[in-house]
Amino acid sequence: MMEFKVRKTNRAEAFSQDGIVFLEVFIEQIEVSSDEKNAKKINSFYSQLTSSAYEYAKKTLLLESKTEYECSEDSRKRFSFRPYSYKLYFDVSEENEEYISIICKLFFTRKGKILYEYRKGHTWSKKNGCLMPLRAVVGKEYKSIRKRLVEEEKMKNSKIDRHSFALKNGLLVFFAKSLESGRYSIVEIVCPTLKENKEKVEENC
Repeated sequence: MMEFKVRKTNRAEAFSQDGIVFLEVFIEQIEVSSDEKNAKKINSFYSQLTSSAYEYAKKTLLLESKTEYECSEDSRKRFSFRPYSYKLYFDVSEENEEYISIICKLFFTRKGKILYEYRKGHTWSKKNGCLMPLRAVVGKEYKSIRKRLVEEEKMKNSKIDRHSFALKNGLLVFFAKSLESGRYSIVEIVCPTLKENKEKVEENC
């Protein structure tokens, strides 16, 4: 089994002006190290992802926060204004002989309330460093899993991102947007354990 070691570092920054904090950013940086050169593809992907997230927070979210503050007519806004919080995390949900799965979690909050939540699963081939599509991972089970996901959507009145999945404790985990208590939240949809006799599909990247 090819060993992939994961190292995490944190990037935290508060954006302020004239003593007013407008935005707090916390971004977890993830890096995979291995003797295999394929780890470089994975690291490049997450390096670009975290850089894009930071730039979006610094440019778009910071500007929106400042604009809200400046447009407020509250005479006490200097004391009552609360910053927004933008946080990005990564969890390795499973690593086996063939794959390593990483779940990306993003939260945009204010005063402890989640305003926006995002979750995405990435399953990588350890052999070639490619991001794997569902069909390539499950083989013959693809149609039955797609059918299961359609049923889950109807039961939970939610929308499942079928391109976003991860392996977790030998199971397939998908993520769905579900309307609860007047706001959308992310829920996990779990599919049964993959069968050993699945038909492999070759993928090029």
